[in-house]
Parts: sequence; C-alpha cells; structure tokens
Amino acid sequence: MSPTKCTSRFRRIIRARPAVSGRVDHDNTTITPDIAPIPCRVPLEKDTVITSAHVRAVRGVLCALGLPMELVLITMILADYYATVRSRRTGYIRIDAHDAGVDVHAARLYLIATLPQESSGDELMKVVNVTWLVKGHDQGWGGEAPGMYSPAYSWYEACIFRRVHSAEDKSQKDINVERLYRVYRDAEMMERKVLAPAGWSLVRNGDSCVWRLQSNRVAKGEFERHTFVWTADGVSEGAEDHGAGAGEGFVKSLRAG
Repeated sequence: MSPTKCTSRFRRIIRARPAVSGRVDHDNTTITPDIAPIPCRVPLEKDTVITSAHVRAVRGVLCALGLPMELVLITMILADYYATVRSRRTGYIRIDAHDAGVDVHAARLYLIATLPQESSGDELMKVVNVTWLVKGHDQGWGGEAPGMYSPAYSWYEACIFRRVHSAEDKSQKDINVERLYRVYRDAEMMERKVLAPAGWSLVRNGDSCVWRLQSNRVAKGEFERHTFVWTADGVSEGAEDHGAGAGEGFVKSLRAG
C-alpha cells in the first residue's frame, strides 16, 4: 500500500469543505465564523506505517465533513487505507541440503511476523490482505527445467501459529523464539518440540500445516525479487505465473493477536 496514493485520494475530498467554528460577540447575539481550512494532505512521510490511530483520525475528519458513516467507510476502502503491520528481516542465510544430516532436503525458519493486536472495545480487527516481498535464489545449477519455476528445487513456505488455550489461561506460556530458529527443520517438528509444549499449534491447510509461498527459478544463481499480495479471494493477478503460491485460505485463517 502506498501512503502517497492514499493521501492524493483524500486530498480532493478534504479540500471540498473548510471547517467552520464560531465566536460569539459580547452581546451574545452575533456569531462570527472563523474559517479554518483543513490541511489538504494527511501528514504521512514515505514508508510511514499507518496505525489504528491514523485510521481513526482520518475517519473522524471525514465524519466532521458531514459524510454519512457508510460513505466514510466506502471511501476508506476504495483508498485502501488500513492499519498496517510490517515485519522484516534483511539478513542473508545459506541453506545446504546436508545441513539436515541427510542428502535429501533442509529448511530453516527465517522470519516470525507480527499481526495486529487483538480487538478491543467496539473495534473488530480483521486482516484484509498480506503483501509478501521475497528475495532469494536457487543453487545455480542442475534441474530439469533451468529458468522455470516448476518443478522447483527450492522454495519458501508460510505457516500460522495459533493459541490452543485462551489468552486468559494462566498456563499459557510464551514461545521460545530463539529455540524456534535453532531447532527448525520442518513445520511438524517445530510444532511438536516447541509450540505444543507452550500451548500453541499450527493452523491446518488441508492435510498440511504450511502454504507454499514462492518458488525459486530452477538453476538460477542470481538474486531475484518477488512481490505479490494474498487476499481472502486468492493471490494477486499474474503472481502464480511468476512462481507464487495461491495462498487459498491463508488470509481467512489469520486472527489478530
């Protein structure tokens, strides 16, 4: 989501009407209006993460213009103006098949992302979409279809952690994040050794507990960058042609917390 794009959409609406306040004269009979133009742009810097406070503030501005709440919500949806949470890791890791102790496969946990906090008061948190930015490459040799995404020999997966017990349960434990990074070989092992003892589990995706995220081009040793979006309706248009997974059911399975 581009904050600049959102700002330009709101600019035309906000300029349409100034804010009017009143000042009462000493005889209490005359009201002199003070014209205070609303700023023509939301003060967002490049790469600013939009928070729930930003969303509430913009919603309040639009309501102050006299727009009905239904139109306010439609306007914000069309502007793609939602609270945003970003998780990022930039470090490079190399994975060799023999790291697992066998000459078959190996895997590493790379990033644990953060979701919005649980809903509070009269607000209901719901994830609208997830934008992925993946950068990596294959080993650079071998394979039956060099330069193609299928059949892939290296790829990325995503999974979802879920509390087994309620947040109020005193037996709930914190996940040992450092241990997750150390012991990870596959999702089932991570769930069995680290998540389950702490009262957590992995959300199921059919017979699996992972979603295929992105494949590397076969036998390509140069870094390649992929950006795509998963929504409740599926992957962004054209992404599957570039090795992205469909992500079916992933966004609908996410919960705040």
